[in-house]
Amino acid sequence: MRSIIFISVLLLSGCVDKGDSRKGVTEAQKPWFQEQAAERGLIFEYESGESEQYLFPEIMGGGGAIADLDNDGDLDIYLVQGGNLTTDNSPGNQLFLNDGGLFERVPDAGGAADTGYGMGVTTGDYDNDGDVDLYVTNFGANVLLRNNGAGEFEDVSEMAGVADASWGTAALFHDLDLDGDLDLFVVNYVDWQPDIERECFNQKTSLADYCSPNHYGAPAADRLYRNNGDGTFT
Repeated sequence: MRSIIFISVLLLSGCVDKGDSRKGVTEAQKPWFQEQAAERGLIFEYESGESEQYLFPEIMGGGGAIADLDNDGDLDIYLVQGGNLTTDNSPGNQLFLNDGGLFERVPDAGGAADTGYGMGVTTGDYDNDGDVDLYVTNFGANVLLRNNGAGEFEDVSEMAGVADASWGTAALFHDLDLDGDLDLFVVNYVDWQPDIERECFNQKTSLADYCSPNHYGAPAADRLYRNNGDGTFT
């Protein structure tokens, strides 16, 4: 199984004042960003579960969110993990809380470790209680994670009515009907299952390769959920 390094922290180190010719070429060539993930505690590897069967979702997954998830005034990081499509083995998503620019990994992601084959995540205060909640899209059932305000989460997907089991790749919280609470729009991709996987080949090398979505001819419909204002959606 090949693991893909997923997260890098890039810090802006400053811009060059082009109007000051005394700074010269050396100053202008200084990098704007520096890789500091490891030294700041962000250790994370995305696992695609690549199995040499060229299963389509293996090239699609991985996502993350940056938000103040524990209400302490700084930005935390939530990272979506993949896993393995042929087994139930998944290390789960990870939550890193920000402590003065250093990050601490939270065991079980504070209840948000969802072990689905992850695709993406969106953030928003869907229940209007003042803290940031998470909605994770998966190949399989999506997950709504309600924040209790201290960076601890509860899976309320079924109760809220948003456990869409299609292949969700992205989502967005937004007040679409202007009633004061956040509705949810979920982008689904392809109606795919392992038993419909096809055999495809790289046009340049003629070797086995992943298929494009057009090969399946099975687009999945997106979903719009209206927030009822009581913690549930329709």
